[in-house]
Amino acid sequence: MPEQQSDAPTEFTSALAALRSLTIPPQLALREIPARGSVAPFSAALSGEVHRSRQRPEILAHGNLSVLYSPSAPEQWQSRFRIAAIARADIDQDMAKDPFLQHVARAWIKESLDSAQAHYLAMRGTVTIVTSETFDDDLTGELDTTLEIRASWSPQPVTGQAVDWHLERHVESWVNLLFATSGAPMLFVH
Repeated sequence: MPEQQSDAPTEFTSALAALRSLTIPPQLALREIPARGSVAPFSAALSGEVHRSRQRPEILAHGNLSVLYSPSAPEQWQSRFRIAAIARADIDQDMAKDPFLQHVARAWIKESLDSAQAHYLAMRGTVTIVTSETFDDDLTGELDTTLEIRASWSPQPVTGQAVDWHLERHVESWVNLLFATSGAPMLFVH
């Protein structure tokens, strides 16, 4: 995850430090990105791409993940942490016409979280299918269709000797969502 803000609370920096030990599969390219203007005083972000393989670097799906932290635990979050995830993939016209696609894509969000054993609350999201047509001087065109899944949820901590947010499981769930969106099997199943 990106460099922590110098005045960030220990709870935030410790949770982010745990993410650095994640095992990344070879067909996934992750990079740290600056967190966009945020609704939270502290945040960090990742960008990810699922490739067919190292030998065939075609991008099958891509997206972003933001980890937000507010010591005041906003009421709508029900937590001090909030995860915001985006997954996008180009899809063919037949898939775009499937009347169940949006229902299935919504189910991928929950399945991604459950497979990674990421405990969560207050989940929200949208599934969008966008079709655009590009054309040239001859007005011959080509249709492109993109499936976009946006979701946010609040990690639910596991309590024991100390509170553990298990943020690595929430990153794994986002990776699962990227893979599901790409048409590949989910990787992190605990």
